Amino acid sequence: LNQHILLFTIDDQKCKLKCKLWSSDNDDIKQLNEDQLKEGDLVKVIGKVDTFKDLRSINIHHIEKVTNYNNIALHGLEIILAHELNELIVNQHLPSQKRRYQQWIDRAKDEEFQRNKSYQEYKQSQQNQSPQRGFGQSPQRGNFNQNQ
Repeated sequence: LNQHILLFTIDDQKCKLKCKLWSSDNDDIKQLNEDQLKEGDLVKVIGKVDTFKDLRSINIHHIEKVTNYNNIALHGLEIILAHELNELIVNQHLPSQKRRYQQWIDRAKDEEFQRNKSYQEYKQSQQNQSPQRGFGQSPQRGNFNQNQ
């Protein structure tokens, strides 16, 4: 098995981490060359943080260049949401958090119910509409008289 590895250093202005992209073929590396990643580019990395000999590194599963700066703001919001959800889950058994956790669960169930209800209503409305012309059928044509 022929393995390729591409090494990166990611700097988020708080720390620098070594990153490794392992690939059994050159497709990932070719894709990165097409994206023309260069030093100073903003990138989105999905991977797993590993520790080896007291040094942390990221084994990259996916890396892409950030071209839409709205993604940076979205990422910040995702971090806030993940933190809040983690706090809810970790502290769900504390008396002060039980009500808040239950409200979150109830809201999530209600939103899922509403999505399913909307989808079912949409499907029902599609079935209730007048039947459409089938494939290969020509439209009905009336008599047309120019002299009328």
